[in-house]
Order: sequence, then structure tokens, then C-alpha cells
Amino acid sequence: MIIGITGGIGAGKSTVVQYMKENYNVYVIVADDVAKQLQNPGGTVYRGMIDAFGEDIVNDDRTLNRRKVAMLIFSDERKRRQLNAMVHPAVRQEIERQIRSCRDRYEHIVIEAALLIEEHYDDICDEFWYIDAKKELRIKRLMDSRGYDRDHCERIMAGQLSKEQFQKACSVTIDNSGDMEWLKEQLNQLLGRMKDASSI
Repeated sequence: MIIGITGGIGAGKSTVVQYMKENYNVYVIVADDVAKQLQNPGGTVYRGMIDAFGEDIVNDDRTLNRRKVAMLIFSDERKRRQLNAMVHPAVRQEIERQIRSCRDRYEHIVIEAALLIEEHYDDICDEFWYIDAKKELRIKRLMDSRGYDRDHCERIMAGQLSKEQFQKACSVTIDNSGDMEWLKEQLNQLLGRMKDASSI
């Protein structure tokens, strides 16, 4: 089964997929990591980004300065759309390649991305799982782990789907507002249910 893991920023998607990877026979694909690989020198979107946004986004070692890119697209909606038009199709193509190469060796393939719904990954995934957490907890996580201020957190969240939109598109909701034991219990129940169903 191919499971899409999605949710708003700070909800804990990475924690979920890490636990699944460490405890179950799953192959994990993180869309952000794929995008970063494709933006490295020699990657399929590297040259196009420099052509589109200029040499100012390149560090001395010829890697992309991701902070400059983020600042550029955050302040200019046209440039953000331009970047997405380059990156998203390339990421999808690489994800599909990885699925083809590994699906016979794993019980499940897990794709983690914030934009699974918007980018129509429902034609790849068998199920979408929504990772939810209370807003204040998400903000605290982002402030602690990334150094964002509250205003920046809220601006990012405002640009993402609402809880209702996520839940409408997803067949499973996982509450990640509690401790790790509560999260493990939910995941074990879900994955155990899927294992039981596959053995029937």
C-alpha cells in the first residue's frame, strides 16, 4: 500500500514517518528531501533555478543558498509560482521512479509531503493520512526547532489548508498533540489493522 502522510507545518509529520521507518517494513519518501536533492548541483532543477532567479542565489561553493531562495519567493507570489512549476513536476517524477524501483521489497511505501492534496497525489497514493496537532503546540515546536517567531509561524499556517480541508481529503486523522506513547499507539493500531487485512 502507498500511504500519503500530510498535514500542516509543525504537526509532526517527520516524527510519524521516522517511527514507521524504524519499526515497520516501509520505504519512506520525503518530498522535501527529494526537492533538495534535485536542487543540488547537477540536479534536474538546479540550472533552471539559477537561470530564473540569478546568480545571487548561489553560494561560493556553487550550492544554492536556500535562505535567499526562501526570502525571494516569500516576498513575490509570481516567483513562488515559477519555482513550484519547476520543482513539483520534477519531484513527482522522482517519487514515481522510486516507487517503481522499491515497491516489491516493502510492505508499504510512505510519501510525506505538505502538498500531497494540492498536487493531486491521490492518483499515486492508496490512502492519505492527516497528521493533526493543536495550533499552539505547532507554533511552539516551530519556534523551538526552527527559530521562527510567532508572526512567521502564523503567516505560513494561513497559507496552508485548514483542518477541515485536510480531513475531507484524508481517510485517517492522527492526533499528534499528545506524547510519543500516544502517537505510537495510534500508528501501531493503524499498521496492525492493515497487516491483518492483508493476511485475509
